[in-house]
Amino acid sequence: MKTPVSWQCSNSSKRKHRETQSSLIETIRARVMNGMSYRADRVKSDFKVPDKRFSHIKLRALIAMRDFDALETFARSKRSPIGYEVFVRQLVVVSKLVTQRSSDVRREMRCAKTSGVVCVV
Repeated sequence: MKTPVSWQCSNSSKRKHRETQSSLIETIRARVMNGMSYRADRVKSDFKVPDKRFSHIKLRALIAMRDFDALETFARSKRSPIGYEVFVRQLVVVSKLVTQRSSDVRREMRCAKTSGVVCVV
């Protein structure tokens, strides 16, 4: 069986970006984020990454990208080994962050309108 580094080196000539010296998790995440889901699945099968771990990595990568269409496709593709509660929990966390950021921006805009100067909150 090949080690992750030797496998990455042997396949690095086929890719536009280099993933050598990356962990297996970083390699899978990078492939998902670069739109190479098929190749991420291949890494999963080559290194026998458990379904639960792979699902968590892919879920976090898709949410970080805010690619909700791909996230929906992933959620509907097969029965989730991590359960659907994790999907909902992660989406709620992201929505809270987005809401908090947008309220901060609104506060800054109100402050700028009243004083004519941009206020940092």
